[in-house]
Amino acid sequence: MKAVHFGAGNIGRGFIGLLLCRSGYDVTFVDVNAEVVRLLNALGRYPVCIVGDTHGMHREWVDGVKALHVEDRQSVAEAIAEADVVTTAVGKSALVHIAPLILDGMRLRRHDTVPVIVVACENVLGNSSYLADLVRQIAPLDASSWLRAAVFPDCVVDRIVPNAAQEAEGHPLAVTVEEYCQWAIDSSHLQILPLIDGAEFREGLESVLAQKLFTLNMAHAIVGYYGYLRERMFIHQAMQDETIRVLLEGALSEVSRVIVASYGISATEQAQYAAKVIQRLENPALADTVIRVGREPKRKLGSNDRLVAPALKAIELGHIPAHLATGVAAALAFDCSEDRDAQALQVMVAELGLKEALHRVSGVEHDHALAQLIHATALYRQL
Repeated sequence: MKAVHFGAGNIGRGFIGLLLCRSGYDVTFVDVNAEVVRLLNALGRYPVCIVGDTHGMHREWVDGVKALHVEDRQSVAEAIAEADVVTTAVGKSALVHIAPLILDGMRLRRHDTVPVIVVACENVLGNSSYLADLVRQIAPLDASSWLRAAVFPDCVVDRIVPNAAQEAEGHPLAVTVEEYCQWAIDSSHLQILPLIDGAEFREGLESVLAQKLFTLNMAHAIVGYYGYLRERMFIHQAMQDETIRVLLEGALSEVSRVIVASYGISATEQAQYAAKVIQRLENPALADTVIRVGREPKRKLGSNDRLVAPALKAIELGHIPAHLATGVAAALAFDCSEDRDAQALQVMVAELGLKEALHRVSGVEHDHALAQLIHATALYRQL
């Protein structure tokens, strides 16, 4: 079995690539970083340091990997043409650059073969469907046979992969990950399920995605923003702050009401999931920085993303998302100089005002109850 994975960063090596190699795939990474490509080909292996509460810390080696530079289009296309599975972990904005390479590979693929399964493991709603649309937009009008050469199931991915120092393992490709992981893949349009150790196949992902996005991703983000405002370095340090804990628990309570009322998940199941989220964020072995977690606040303030979407749903259900609104205000105050997205947001707030900046990044109208809550919180911080 063969797999091609776009993105040889920490998530690619420490999560998707690891699971594919465990499952017996010959994995070819594709990346823009020439040095990472060189190291993968020269060494052919790398260690993954897995940390968790249940088994402490252990190291697992990923062997037999190779890599291609993204500009080597012919070799990348040939690898895709021979692959059983193609995956990505490059960020939503980079998928537009991956789509032509996917199409090139589909062109070379024999039409009597089983369709290649293309899974975009980006942390956004409708990830693989979005990639499929990008491919269709650039495909010639007579390319229906090429499009039948691939199937694009959406997925939900969940594993905290911090930017831990590689030197800790004494290896230039070492990566640290938490023990917990989830990779749920929509099987609705799959005739044959690929053999992927650790992946969960289910028909429809709406409830899984909502629970993960509104609970884990929401909690992770606001702890990052609160921790930044409190001048903490790591997420686990922010979790030791009593005020941050109270704000987090309030947000989790608001989200849980939304999840239980809207997605068919029981109150008990949601409570257990929320408790596990808290446990994961408390893990000091991950050494996850608040700056890494808080990066790209404009994207995280999107109307369908982790902060604004559950707050809007709460209001629709007749609840007041006071703690979620406070989390949005904290995101709007994230002025990290190392993050271009954060700096761009600060310029918007300064030049347009908070309500208009919020409207432009999340679509929330100025007179909406959520905008009023967020604005009031932000004004209070300025006193």
